[in-house]
Amino acid sequence: MFIEDTQDNSTTSSEEGPIPSKKQGKTCKIPAKSTKKITAVDNFFKLIKSKKNPNQIKISFPKKEYIRCKLIRGTKKSIRILGKKALPKKLGNFKNLSSSMLDNWNTMMRYFHENQKILSQFSSTQDKIPDKETKSYNLKFCKIFFERLEVREAFQFYVKYLFSDYDCNRLCKEFNFQCCKGHMHSLECGKRWEELKHFILNDMMEEIGFKLENEKKIAEENFERVEKSEDEELVFEETSGLINLMCVEEQPKWIQKMMFREYLTNNTF
Repeated sequence: MFIEDTQDNSTTSSEEGPIPSKKQGKTCKIPAKSTKKITAVDNFFKLIKSKKNPNQIKISFPKKEYIRCKLIRGTKKSIRILGKKALPKKLGNFKNLSSSMLDNWNTMMRYFHENQKILSQFSSTQDKIPDKETKSYNLKFCKIFFERLEVREAFQFYVKYLFSDYDCNRLCKEFNFQCCKGHMHSLECGKRWEELKHFILNDMMEEIGFKLENEKKIAEENFERVEKSEDEELVFEETSGLINLMCVEEQPKWIQKMMFREYLTNNTF
């Protein structure tokens, strides 16, 4: 049995307007109900079992604030992992290391080492911005958090990494909500996740007051920096002292981890 519930702490809430009443013989006019703007977030939902009645399942819907908070925390976590040059085993719930994921991780790592001093200041596990009083993930916090261009671009690279593929089961687990009621995902599910990515990088950021730089432009600028110094180049190539990671997807999971660790060990920034 499904009943719609909008009271979950990570979901949108709706409130009924005041009941019109009569006062001194005058009738109150019912105000026109404002139409809610439909966004990509509205394509997703979460099923919650009722504590009182286990047979009853409630349907709740994610809030933009929940997604925003989750992605900011993920960005900060990615910065901490990049600082340790660690294997991203707990970042993105990826089952296997794909070439697309490695390319995006590679880009994140390169950008981090170019802006390490600034980004490290924003990677604290505490919900607090350096030298600022704001501690929560409200709109005021977000405006201050994204003031620095370096932080906005790190956020953009993290989102791109998170959506390295459109594995619907992985993304459902990552965001803790669903795109459909079944487990057999369709092309429509992939389209919904693609629209969510676009919403995050455009509408959500514009709501905070920022417009992210064009991904292609950032990628080209980073590529130009890489070409200037062969020592900092992170392109996966076959060398005598380095295992070729281009075919990493074809290897068992334990070998993938070993190959990636060796890659990190043999590459300094």
